[in-house]
Amino acid sequence: MILNQMIKNLTTLDENELVELNREVVRQIKSQRNIEARMKRALFSAGDKVRWNGRRGPGEGKIVKVNRKKAIVEVNGFERWNIPLNMLEAV
Repeated sequence: MILNQMIKNLTTLDENELVELNREVVRQIKSQRNIEARMKRALFSAGDKVRWNGRRGPGEGKIVKVNRKKAIVEVNGFERWNIPLNMLEAV
């Protein structure tokens, strides 16, 4: 209900106000993603078996290293892929 009202009110804003609103929305999205990545980073460590669903379909592998927002995952024993933490789930 509130979202629909906000969308209707967008037409009353000038360009500078829309740009400022956009900055704040982007800042909020980044903040939420950082919190989610921090929580995921605490869940995973090197050696954990994980799975994900990516562009090439589902995958499975073992974490080699956990970075700030991505993990390096060894797939099929020799390939290493950089996968976002929010795509991973423990096996």
